[in-house]
Amino acid sequence: MRQRLIAGLGRIIAGIRSAPRHVLPHDHFFPADEPLSTLPATILDSETTGLNVARDRLISVGALQCRGARLEPVPPLDLLVHPGIRIPKRATQIHGIADSDIAYAPSFALLWPGIQAYWQGRVLLGHNIAFDLAVLRHEAERAQLPFRPPAAVLDVGLLYAGLKPRQHNITLDVIAQEFGIAIPRRHDAPAD
Repeated sequence: MRQRLIAGLGRIIAGIRSAPRHVLPHDHFFPADEPLSTLPATILDSETTGLNVARDRLISVGALQCRGARLEPVPPLDLLVHPGIRIPKRATQIHGIADSDIAYAPSFALLWPGIQAYWQGRVLLGHNIAFDLAVLRHEAERAQLPFRPPAAVLDVGLLYAGLKPRQHNITLDVIAQEFGIAIPRRHDAPAD
């Protein structure tokens, strides 16, 4: 699991570095000695129609802003996205989002400026965040919209793997359980 995560992150980073012309560079850098506890961060998760970042589509985005362990007084993102395709039953069984839930949801193109602005100048955090970024980048490409990468990215799964090198199961459920965090609605972007 750990090797697949690291290999996948490497492929995503390579993809961002060799990104097409419509991928804009980020314009914010953090001092190398700034502690994680003081960095402005956006925690993000998404739900999709499947696990193929090039083919499957975004259907939900949840995010909130924090600084260290403190939530910032900014409304969280809790967005449903119309994917332009039907949601496979196997995906609905995992996250509970059905075609009827997104029937009147806006398209990605309408939501993208707000999603992207939400993470600008901040560290983007998430479990397997490379997957979420790849999905968002592919959605931006489909919509022919610019993609501006976040200022920095921190994968919670990889951070945990570094802290617990003997732990081979680094799912979000395992990490949450170890730290006594209850996730009330698993596979729901805002809750995760």
